[in-house]
Amino acid sequence: MSDPTPVVIVGAGPVGLALACELARRAVPVRILDKLSVPTAESRAAVVHARTLEAFSRIGVVDEIVAAGQRTTGLQMYADRVSLGKFDLGTVDSPYPFPVTLPQDETERILTARLATLGVTVERERELAGLEQDASGVRAHLKSGEEIRSDWIVGTDGSHSTVRGALGLRLEAPSKERRSCWATSKPTTSWTARRCTRSSRATPAR
Repeated sequence: MSDPTPVVIVGAGPVGLALACELARRAVPVRILDKLSVPTAESRAAVVHARTLEAFSRIGVVDEIVAAGQRTTGLQMYADRVSLGKFDLGTVDSPYPFPVTLPQDETERILTARLATLGVTVERERELAGLEQDASGVRAHLKSGEEIRSDWIVGTDGSHSTVRGALGLRLEAPSKERRSCWATSKPTTSWTARRCTRSSRATPAR
């Protein structure tokens, strides 16, 4: 069994990485684990909103996030080539009154680099199998057989969270069934800040 760590974070997505940065910059010892051998290469959560930009400002990465992404000041929706409406996204009362479109893998890259400057690295191929808690803290059992003791364990491991499952908690979501399809594609035409044309092919959700 390893020496106790005050905080263990399970899941090295944007939420886990941001939390690790916040703890590390306050000199709180933290370990962050992820079951993947390498970071995701998918777009996934591709928009960073104003309040998150404010949090990133405190962490010290907001300038890099804004520079790496695309400021999104408006949204126009179409159906069958007919405009359904236009929305102004630049009216939020914030030092950053705009969302930034940035693939999740880029957000993770920037946060991981910032975390490294704070002396913490993501421990990859560390998959949680289960956990136990008692008056002295939490024991995390990894699939490798390792056991980690900590005061706190934080589950930032997504919708199929092992931490949430071990605690008997459910992910609460709207009851209405929704179907969607997300595709990562390369532009087929050049684009500017005013216009972006993309073409992609995807199989409908079933």
